[in-house]
Amino acid sequence: MVSSGSMSEAHRRPKQPLLIRDRLLSATIDLLVEEGIGAVTLNSVATRAGVSKGGLQHHFSSKEELLEALSAKVLQHFTGQVATLAESDTDAQGRNTRAYLRASADGFAESGERELWKAAMMLIMARPEFRTPYQEWESGSLNTDLAQCEDPIGLLLCRLAADGLWLADLLGHRAIPPAQRAELVRRLEQLTHCRPQQA
Repeated sequence: MVSSGSMSEAHRRPKQPLLIRDRLLSATIDLLVEEGIGAVTLNSVATRAGVSKGGLQHHFSSKEELLEALSAKVLQHFTGQVATLAESDTDAQGRNTRAYLRASADGFAESGERELWKAAMMLIMARPEFRTPYQEWESGSLNTDLAQCEDPIGLLLCRLAADGLWLADLLGHRAIPPAQRAELVRRLEQLTHCRPQQA
C-alpha cells in the first residue's frame, strides 16, 4: 500500500478544469489554423493539448461539442468587447454601432486574438450553421440602434465598413498607418450620430 507521503506531486496538485478546457480550445484553434477542420479530431486535440482522450471527453463528449464551445468562445469574446465599449459611450444614439466599429478596428490588440478569429473563419467556412448565433446577436445589436435612428443606411454602411477593415487586418493584405486608421474610424463614426426617430 502506498502511503500518502509518497504520492506524486502530480496527484497532490489540485485539478484545474478551466485551464485544461482552455488548453483544449487552444489546441483546437492551432489545428484549425494550421491544418483545417479535417485535422480536428478528439485524438489530435488531446495529443496537441497534452491531455488524455478521457480527460478531453470529460470536458467535450464529441467533436461537435468541442467546435460549438470554440464558436461560443469567439462570440463571447467579441460581444464582450462591444458591450464594454458601448457602456463607456455617453451618447446613446448609435452607440452599439460605434462600439462594433471600434472593436472591429482594434487591429487584434489582444494576445492570440488573430489566431482565434482565423480559427473562427475556418470553422464558419466549413460549417455555416455556426454563423447563426453571431447573426442573431449582430441583428439585435443593430436593431437596438435602428430603433432610435432615422438613418438606417448610415448605420449599416458603418458596420459593413467595419467588417471590411476587420477582414483586411485579419488577412494582413493592407497596411494602414495609425493616423490614417484613426481618421478612417472618425469618419465612419460620423455615420452613427444620426437624428433620433420622431415620436
